[in-house]
Amino acid sequence: MKRCAIFLFACVSVWLLNVRLPSLVHAEQSGITLTVHPNEVLNPIDVNVYGHFLEHIYHSVNGGLWGELVWNRSFEQHEVGRWQVADQMVVQKGLATNQRLVFGDAQWGDYEFTLEAQKFGGEEGFLVLFRVRDDVNFYWCNLGGWGNRWHQLERGRSGENRWHPVGPRVEGQIQANRWYRIRVRCEGDHIQVWLDDQQIIDFRDPDGHRKGAVGIGTWATQARFRNMRVSDLAGNTLFAGVPEVQAMQAVAKHWRAFGQGRVFLDDEQPLNSSWCQRLEGASGETGLEQQPIALKANEWYVGSLWIRGQAEQSPVVRLMAADQVIAMQSLPLPKDEWKEVPIRLRA
Repeated sequence: MKRCAIFLFACVSVWLLNVRLPSLVHAEQSGITLTVHPNEVLNPIDVNVYGHFLEHIYHSVNGGLWGELVWNRSFEQHEVGRWQVADQMVVQKGLATNQRLVFGDAQWGDYEFTLEAQKFGGEEGFLVLFRVRDDVNFYWCNLGGWGNRWHQLERGRSGENRWHPVGPRVEGQIQANRWYRIRVRCEGDHIQVWLDDQQIIDFRDPDGHRKGAVGIGTWATQARFRNMRVSDLAGNTLFAGVPEVQAMQAVAKHWRAFGQGRVFLDDEQPLNSSWCQRLEGASGETGLEQQPIALKANEWYVGSLWIRGQAEQSPVVRLMAADQVIAMQSLPLPKDEWKEVPIRLRA
């Protein structure tokens, strides 16, 4: 296993062969003549170009002969939501799919869940979760799903693989930058949903479970939620206000965390994109690694990374094969501002 966090940048220059075409005097000519002068070189092809086309397989671009060695260098590719609380609203700024924020008591039975929601970006609408027992057993009302074309309930249940639609499908869309009033009522096997005070779903599910918490969610969409309230059918308040949003540990695509510490995708003052990786150390080492990386013995590998923060000991960058250290470089202690650190390692 090779561990590293190196940011490499490379480029290849290409010149194309030139051929001469005679002028076309009359468009109605029955044929044209093409003259090629094979002994005359007009522009050379760089020696670093190893083929007449580039097929992106087998790491031919990333990790190939002349390609980058590190994938997803700015941590932009990920499947992480960006939940946060602002102005008594819960905001989800990410565009990843299947983003859920669950709250309340998994033992709640019959209740009404009311809230307001607004979409401000993305492809679909929003998800309203109810009777959530765990990640597998739940219901949600998918408002503006399937490319923002339909409203429908979906149910997840153990033994049924992925969740799936149940009940009637209602044609409808969710408009951007408009607040919607949503009401979900669960009473035994009877599930009802209202959108802007108009009932859109009235369904009985004798096969469904009868207890669970509530939640909000998005699917490739950015949304805001406010005025969330859960009450039993007698009108007693079970929950009202803003649910707690905790930072969730996450790692960008193609990377893997190791060690006893915690690793987060963070949008606080990233350098050149929307995201950076934040590492909180614990006993032993905490870090990020990526594999596989194609290395050649005795070859020098140069690049850089940007770093900021506080640390008691110098961070390190290593090239590793399984548990064997091939090369290692200590980095200067980070400071509060971003700083580029050059890296030079010999395999």
